[in-house]
Amino acid sequence: MGGAWLGLVLWVYLSVTDITVLTNDVQGYKSVLYFLMVVGAIVFILGFLGCCGACQESQCMLGTVRMLLCFDGDVVFSYC
Repeated sequence: MGGAWLGLVLWVYLSVTDITVLTNDVQGYKSVLYFLMVVGAIVFILGFLGCCGACQESQCMLGTVRMLLCFDGDVVFSYC
């Protein structure tokens, strides 16, 4: 999921010539793309670490991923 999200955002960012027609009047367009890139990268890294921990059956790595997911969820839901 994170890889697809990151790939889509990078595709939109790199195809600026096609998108600029639609986004000339939108302020903060680049800021939103940067934010989505960071979120996509975080989701990708957490998913990768979770898969590695499951394949290795590492309690330490799975606990770390669980802790990071709980922290990530707390941060996301604190802004709502």
